[in-house]
Amino acid sequence: MDSSDPLPEILTARLDDLARDSTSGATPLAQKAASILLLAIDPQLEIAEAALPALLIDLTHAIIRTQPTMAPMLNLGNRILQSMHQPVPGTELRARIRGLAGAIINQLDTSNARIALHAQGLFQDGTIILTHSNSTAVRKSLLQAKESGKDFSVFCAESRPMREGVELARELAKHGILTTLIADAAMASMLPEVNLVIVGADSVSLRGLVNKVGTCGLALSAHAQGIPLYVLCGSEKFIPAAFVVIEKNKPAEELLPEPAANVAVRNVYFDTTPLDRITGVISEEGILRVAEIRKTLSTLETSFAIRPELLGPPFTSR
Repeated sequence: MDSSDPLPEILTARLDDLARDSTSGATPLAQKAASILLLAIDPQLEIAEAALPALLIDLTHAIIRTQPTMAPMLNLGNRILQSMHQPVPGTELRARIRGLAGAIINQLDTSNARIALHAQGLFQDGTIILTHSNSTAVRKSLLQAKESGKDFSVFCAESRPMREGVELARELAKHGILTTLIADAAMASMLPEVNLVIVGADSVSLRGLVNKVGTCGLALSAHAQGIPLYVLCGSEKFIPAAFVVIEKNKPAEELLPEPAANVAVRNVYFDTTPLDRITGVISEEGILRVAEIRKTLSTLETSFAIRPELLGPPFTSR
């Protein structure tokens, strides 16, 4: 296989599914991507040993392009390509990729558990929290706080257009957390009642925090009112600034089911919040202040095996 050869149909189908997933968070998407890599090295797929390295390179680039805004995809791909710098026999390569993909899946689970542990100091009895979208790290942190006996309440923004915040509200309420669902446009007006804002991340770079659209306005309002805003995300979300992608337009029908004459639709899922408008990042390593985050991100700028110009446009089926 060379770069002009199509990927096997079973892999393309999995990539299609990954590209269409507009409701899952970054962590489950990255785990799904790792499972595609595991499928690619399955001997039952009958990929010749000589063709395997080229297939894995093509597949890795395609995985990143299915969800170009999701930093864990980029870090997953970077680790896979770094592991392939030294040519090895196909059997050893399969074992290497299997071990790495498995380790990444486990790391993502462990990362969120450690984030939840570090975040517990934020939650006190009577704390009123506001969150936006449906971050895995945020959800696990809140549920762990409830399990430990903390008595707090949460405002959940519905998170249009896919309304994944509704799912989070239902999950929190099911576990006995007093939860109030609000419209996205109401976030700023609710801040006088709030003690703490916590959000997840699709990526963190020197350009800022990329998260669900509306996060930037929320952060600016919270900063102006002196309300702390913490980003809960693992280091797999940290990327070089050159790889930050904000997709210009998602399907118009999500906002306007029936087209209207002379009405253009601009449907964006993400925005970018300047780092100096957040209080800190809680990662698997603990609470990191903005100065520490900037130092870590500066190191990433020269350490990536992937080059932005090699990725190409967002994935589409061949």
